[in-house]
Amino acid sequence: MLTSFRIGLVLVAALALGGCGTLYVAQAARGQIQILNSREPISKVLADPRTGPELRKRLEEVRAAREFAWRELGLPNNKSYTSYADLKRDYVVWSVVATQEFSVDPQEWCFPFVGCVAYRGYFRERSAQEFAARLREQGYDAIVGGVPAYSTLGKFNDPILNTMMGYGDDELASIMFHELSHQVFYVAGDTAFNEAFAVAVEQEGLARWLKFRGREGESDLYYTSFAVRSLVMLGGLSADDAESVGGYLRQQRSQKLGIIDLLNWLSAGVAVQMAGGGDPLEGPAQQHAGESAALVGAE
Repeated sequence: MLTSFRIGLVLVAALALGGCGTLYVAQAARGQIQILNSREPISKVLADPRTGPELRKRLEEVRAAREFAWRELGLPNNKSYTSYADLKRDYVVWSVVATQEFSVDPQEWCFPFVGCVAYRGYFRERSAQEFAARLREQGYDAIVGGVPAYSTLGKFNDPILNTMMGYGDDELASIMFHELSHQVFYVAGDTAFNEAFAVAVEQEGLARWLKFRGREGESDLYYTSFAVRSLVMLGGLSADDAESVGGYLRQQRSQKLGIIDLLNWLSAGVAVQMAGGGDPLEGPAQQHAGESAALVGAE
């Protein structure tokens, strides 16, 4: 899960490093300070008459899910995700991932407190690209990817970011449940366990949230696409299952989708078609995809 990257805490931990990590520390400090200075309480943003109706609706949903997280799920009742920050860019950080040539084992970097992680995060895309270029000169295969969500595991009061607004309401609630669970329990250096624990809390939390909102049993495009992709990789997506998922995807044709939901919808639709479940994207859905893509391009 893209948003499961512990980049935020890695950057904070980098502040404890000295010597050769000076430049990395400096950019981490500048980036974190920018986020802290950009925060505004969600209540203040909602009270501002200049706040647009779409952002107002999204933040009201966030506020309700955040209260549900501590009242009903027992997650921390602190200031994390009670503020909003508009960073005026598409991603909060850019992540660099590298492997030795012909290897699938990622290069790791180790930091105090959080242990070793398989990425390095930068607040400026140019800095990430320059670091990736240096790795390539050393013989590594390296890629740079934009990351829309950011977490310091409660070391700072993380805000909801404008870069997270491409997610649907349910996925945004899931992200909060996921990240808040890391504040409850986190084992330095054991990414697999930490993510397994957070995903379990996230999935159970979303199921309870949907029930609380009177939508018990509903799914969403993020989890549908994730499940379909997993079944495809395992060779377990039957034609019957594909047809059932295809029916769900067809029901989404009339919905206005954000970019993340749109990509999940399209990827699930392609997988369903390949598994013999028909083409849920044909006709009106293809027109909807084109209109959504045009809308995204115009933003």
